[in-house]
Amino acid sequence: MAEVVEMFTSKCLRRGQSKPYADDEEEWEFYPNEGYTLDNITEEAILLKVKNTRLPYKDWNMQDENTYFKGYYKIEIQNNCKIYYGKTPYSD
Repeated sequence: MAEVVEMFTSKCLRRGQSKPYADDEEEWEFYPNEGYTLDNITEEAILLKVKNTRLPYKDWNMQDENTYFKGYYKIEIQNNCKIYYGKTPYSD
């Protein structure tokens, strides 16, 4: 049987609404495991891990209701890790 090797370790920093009627926010950190680098942590792998349904920030338009309520995500590199930040606007 083949051994499954994880290329990264992930940690959810926050998820949900910070107060009633607030936007839904999600933030994760992704660190490469020993023997791997940040280059091994692909955007596709991150989106799969967080079960993303949001749009990339560059495709999100707050003036267009067809994209606005889908929310957006950004992925940045900070301190030898990749940070995923997702936001979905509050809707009643």
